[in-house]
Formats: sequence, structure tokens, C-alpha cells
Amino acid sequence: MEGGNPYARLLILLRQEAKGQLPRGHVRGEVSRESPLQIKIGTIPIEAEELEINRNLRGSLEPGDQVLLLAQDDMQHFIVLCKVVGA
Repeated sequence: MEGGNPYARLLILLRQEAKGQLPRGHVRGEVSRESPLQIKIGTIPIEAEELEINRNLRGSLEPGDQVLLLAQDDMQHFIVLCKVVGA
């Protein structure tokens, strides 16, 4: 490794790798199960206990639907804001 602190470079690489894997703010998910509701963010399943849902969406989500989620500060709970559809 040329110049610099190799540990600092390793830290930068780890942050870059983690950045794509950790949900931040608004994230897109896909409904994988209707009842009980389960939404996947990438390959990570989010169960109904970890979700709050816009009341206008109750009963209208089906497997395969794309949704926009808002991650809470603890990154363990999410609010399902809306469906996402193509233009």
C-alpha cells in the first residue's frame, strides 16, 4: 500500500462497503408476504412487528409491490409511506 496509514485506508474501505448495506433514511423495499406483512430490503426481511404502515395502504399491498420506507433512528423499525410505481 502506497503511503498513508494502512489502517485508515482499511477503515475507508469498510465504510464504503457498509454504506451500500445499511439502510439510511428513505429506502425502497418489496412486499414479500401479504399476511402477516413482510417487506424485504434487498435480501433482508422486515417483519410486521418492525413496521408501521400508512393506513391508506392497509389491505392493498400484495407480494411484488414496491414500497418506500422511512427508517427510524434505531434502524430496526420502518414506516411504510407509499407504493412506488412506474411512470
